[in-house]
Amino acid sequence: MNTKLQILLSFLIFLLFTAFFLAFVFFPNFKKITLSQGEIFQTLKEIQSLQAKVQKLPEYKQVEGKIISESEKIEKILINSEIPIEFLQYLESTAKDCKVNLKILSLQKEKLLQDNLQALTIQISVNGKFPDIFCFLKQIENSNYLVQITNLNITKLEKEKVIEANFQLEVFGK
Repeated sequence: MNTKLQILLSFLIFLLFTAFFLAFVFFPNFKKITLSQGEIFQTLKEIQSLQAKVQKLPEYKQVEGKIISESEKIEKILINSEIPIEFLQYLESTAKDCKVNLKILSLQKEKLLQDNLQALTIQISVNGKFPDIFCFLKQIENSNYLVQITNLNITKLEKEKVIEANFQLEVFGK
C-alpha cells in the first residue's frame, strides 16, 4: 500500500474513532453534566430559600411568643365547664362584696359547634337594694371571665327599697 493511502486511511479511522467517541462517550456525559448543573442550581436556590427562612426565624419566634401569651390569656377567661367551682365561688364572693343575696337556681351545660367551646348557662336570682344589684351586675360583666348576661328581669318586692333580679348568665368554658 501506498503511504498516502495509509495516511488517508489512518486519518479516516482517526476521524471515525473521534466521531464515535464524541457520539457515544462525550455527548451523553456532557448531557449528564448539564443535568447535574441544573440540579446544582436548583439546590442552590433551595439553600438560599432556607437561609432566608432561617433569617426570619427570630421573627417567627416572637410571633409564637405573642400567640402563646394570647392563648394563655384566653385560657384564663374560659372557665372549666366540667367543674365550675372557681366561678361559682367568684359569684358568691362578688355577691357578698356587693351586699346582695344570691341564689343559683339552675346550671345547664351546652356544647357550642365552633372551636370546641362549651357554654354554661346559670339561672341566678339576687335580691337587695338597686345600687347593690347594679354593683353585682357590673362586677360580673367586668370580670376576667367571658360572660354574657341575658334575660334580665327586675321586680320590686313588697319590702321597701328591696328589689329582686332574675337573670341568666352564659359563661363560656373549655
